[in-house]
This record gives sequence, C-alpha cells and structure tokens, in this order.
Amino acid sequence: MGFKWMENGVVTPITPGTWSLQPHAQSPSHAFKARKTADGKEETPFQKELHIARGGQKGYQKQAQQERKPAILASQIMASPVVTLPPEATLSNAWELIRTKRFRHVPIVSRKNILVGIISDRDMLLEAGNICSTASPQDSAGQEQMTIQGLIRRKVLTASPDTGIREIARILFEERIGSMPIVDDKGMLVGIITRSDILRTIINNAPLDLWI
Repeated sequence: MGFKWMENGVVTPITPGTWSLQPHAQSPSHAFKARKTADGKEETPFQKELHIARGGQKGYQKQAQQERKPAILASQIMASPVVTLPPEATLSNAWELIRTKRFRHVPIVSRKNILVGIISDRDMLLEAGNICSTASPQDSAGQEQMTIQGLIRRKVLTASPDTGIREIARILFEERIGSMPIVDDKGMLVGIITRSDILRTIINNAPLDLWI
C-alpha cells in the first residue's frame, strides 16, 4: 500500500511518512449516564435497559451508515488496461497515439509489462519543435525512425492499487503531476489515474464531505 518510485523497472518504496496523511484522532466513546424521570425519580431497571437498547440501536445505525460510505481506492477508479508504448517505439508512432487518443501521458513498459518510464505530450511537442528548427529536408527519412528513448522519464512516482484516492489527489496537486501510474508489488503496470479521473469521481460521488 502507498507510493513507490519506479526507475528503469526497479521498485523503490518511499520512506513511510514522506507522502502519508496523518491519522485522524479517534473520538472517545461516551458511556451512558444515569437518567431521571420527569418527576425527578431515578429510572427503574427496565427504563435503564430501554434507554441502553435505544442508544445501542442508534449507535448501530450510525455505524451502518458509516460503513456504507465508499472507501475509494485507486483500484476503483483507475483506467485499466492501460494504453502503453514499448521503449523502442518511434516518435511518429508515439505522437499519433497522443494525438488520436488525446492522452497527456503514456506509460512505457517492457515486454513483461514492467513500468520503465513515461512520456508526456509536452515533451513530445518540445522535441517536435527542436526537430523542425534544426532538421534539413534530407533528414526526413531518418526522423521517421527516431525512437522515444531520449524522451522517456525513467524515474516515475507510482502508487499501489490499494492507495487512497485522497492521498493520490494530494500528491498530484502538491507535486504538480498530471497522472499516477498504478503498479503492483512486482512493478507491473495495472492501471493509471489522471487528474480528470479524480474530478470525475468527485462529481459522480455525492458525499463530497469525504474530500474536505
């Protein structure tokens, strides 16, 4: 559970507490207090038992309501399976995928589906601008064979499927990250979450107080 770095397919767990929310303080439980009837007399044993039963029922109902609230995890909203590219993909193939699918980020995986990096549309645009400004007409054939190797970000912040959405949202905001690949314990890519997925979840789930 939690976040980890993926660099060239190697998993590096993040030190606990680096990006973890502080646990909320537990509210103390309240014991039943002695009650009196309207005429000032102490309740009979039957009346006491009745109040205890009613209090227990209310507590059970409150607990049931709390249990019905969705515990939203990465596995519940992540996009899966993920559209990926291999490290040897060409720039033209990568750009065609980003353009047609309107992706902002594309994970790069090995043949065994191990996450080895990620590329972004911004990096692709910058590279396209550099090529256009320096290339000559004779270079067009070679440009079509250029790969994405030089654009891959090898160190990627990832999360596990059971990481809380609130934690992921906070990291995306604080680190100004547009997406969060979701990997298992072996570093295999199992999903991806973007800022759009977070917003869509907020819109579609009524209890917005869970996000305060």
